[in-house]
Amino acid sequence: NEINALLVRSVLARAGQNVTVVGTGREAWLACRKRLAEGKRFDLVLMDLHMPEMDGIEAVHAIRKLEKRAKGRKMPIMMLTADEQAEARAESGKAGADGFLTKPIDPERLVAVARSLLKAAG
Repeated sequence: NEINALLVRSVLARAGQNVTVVGTGREAWLACRKRLAEGKRFDLVLMDLHMPEMDGIEAVHAIRKLEKRAKGRKMPIMMLTADEQAEARAESGKAGADGFLTKPIDPERLVAVARSLLKAAG
């Protein structure tokens, strides 16, 4: 939702990151497709599990397919969700998400996990 997007954007911007926000899973996929077509990639993708048009699982699958075709490095993807069930975490990992955070978002934890994923991605 817009409030969570604003919080995440604010936290990451204060941590020195440039942030692109989209409203749906399909828009996230399209943004990644455009970036890869330009020979670039996002440093980190944050995906909500429950997004309109294309949920987070579908979007992660679609992004990973794009990356395979582009033959570039994977973009680290962190799944954000209010769903605390182990099944949601497992599905996210199976889809290709590299990290998983539950809402409500703890700003310090968000920055720590984001930095960890960025460091691992090189």
